[in-house]
Amino acid sequence: MITFLKKEMITPLIEEDAHRLFALLSRRYQRTLSELFEDALHAPYVVGYIEEGRLHGMASMAIYKVISGYKGWIEDVVVDEMARGKKIGTQLIQQLIAKGKELGLGEILLFSSPTNEVAIKLYENEGFKRKGAEVFVNALKQMYPPEI
Repeated sequence: MITFLKKEMITPLIEEDAHRLFALLSRRYQRTLSELFEDALHAPYVVGYIEEGRLHGMASMAIYKVISGYKGWIEDVVVDEMARGKKIGTQLIQQLIAKGKELGLGEILLFSSPTNEVAIKLYENEGFKRKGAEVFVNALKQMYPPEI
């Protein structure tokens, strides 16, 4: 089942699965799902694929406001190996796009490694176009952002 995750849905197993899935993407510090949902006003939209009480895929979208309007940024798109080949990644992205349309976002952006051909094909199939810009990062050492 593809669904938007909510605070009350987070069980210890779902929390453990999210940690395992994110570790497939990065070795960076990660916040728990419970932490993400502590501040309901600033929480991202997180969509997941849940089967028999376990989380087997997820993607998140943060919403932000700038001079050029409201935008979404998709991150942390991952499906575990046992669930691949079932179009789950496509469904996760489609749910986030539908939410973006519902919210009236001007655009949705995302980053993908230029070598991740499977992900690039998925995103292009869902209407994403290459923006032709470089992504820069300043990796700050602070573990937790100050309260906004």
